Amino acid sequence: MTDSHSAKIDGLAIFVKTHLLDSFRDAANDSCGVVDINRRHLKNYSFGATFWEGSSSRIVDLGKKGGPLEGCVTFNNNDLQIQYEDLQFRCHRVNPHTGVPNGGNASKQAALMKGSSSLVFLPGMEEAFVDKGEIIIGLDADLDEGLIGAQLGLLVPTYDRNKTKITFKLLKTLYTSSSLADLPKVEEQPSSKGQQNRPRLEKIGLGVKIQNE
Repeated sequence: MTDSHSAKIDGLAIFVKTHLLDSFRDAANDSCGVVDINRRHLKNYSFGATFWEGSSSRIVDLGKKGGPLEGCVTFNNNDLQIQYEDLQFRCHRVNPHTGVPNGGNASKQAALMKGSSSLVFLPGMEEAFVDKGEIIIGLDADLDEGLIGAQLGLLVPTYDRNKTKITFKLLKTLYTSSSLADLPKVEEQPSSKGQQNRPRLEKIGLGVKIQNE
């Protein structure tokens, strides 16, 4: 890992915290409010669709002329991309236990094009491989708690048992609604849905499987 890689990732983390986190938090809160109208019939799909529309529209507004992100945001065919210096990234709601997007077809395909399944990521060396993976902001949000966490990381292809998978490599934890952010990462079995203070597993592969966000 070089100083330039580390400085660039640090700068990107500050950029996201300064300009984007409030949009994600507000969109998640709005989505919980929508689901609260009728929890019998409005569930996770309704939450996810509302969260995506609410967060993406807020970020598009920030990227309009005169906005703080003017010239940094593109939104075409439901594909939202954000530019920071020479780094381009997307934001996705992710599986909280793997960090891999539930949908995120564009980011997964980009990771497959950029990366090599033969890469070996040593602990603490992920930042040196930024150009070999697809940068994402992974958002953990649900209809009970709103925005639970946000992580900056890379999607990279990995090879296991004759199958290429997409894996998330953590670079920075940007936000957490619990106090676990300051504790060492531990590996545990996935907890039940909606449970608070859920640990995140950093390096578990997931097959490339395209679903709705």
